[in-house]
Amino acid sequence: MVPAAIAFLLLPIWSAHNKIKQEKLSQIDYINKAIARAFKSLDEAALTNLNALLDQRHHIQHCRSWSMDTSIFSRVVLYVLTLPLAWIGAALVELALGSFLMG
Repeated sequence: MVPAAIAFLLLPIWSAHNKIKQEKLSQIDYINKAIARAFKSLDEAALTNLNALLDQRHHIQHCRSWSMDTSIFSRVVLYVLTLPLAWIGAALVELALGSFLMG
């Protein structure tokens, strides 16, 4: 049941991740070509355009390619693991107290 739930959660996110990654690569490729064209003519307008293109490329390179925030995923995993870990901790305390009291 849990693997199926994980698969149903991750499959749509994985396809969205791939599409975002492909779009980022195509945008960066387009910007790199525009940067190469701007280097050919180094007048004032081309330099201003070059600076804007470099800023845009930097922004796109640092955008996330996952459609969901990974901190949300880590919180979900933490909340799912809290109950079993609390149960295991309680069982260990019970065993320790039982062995301590029994001598």
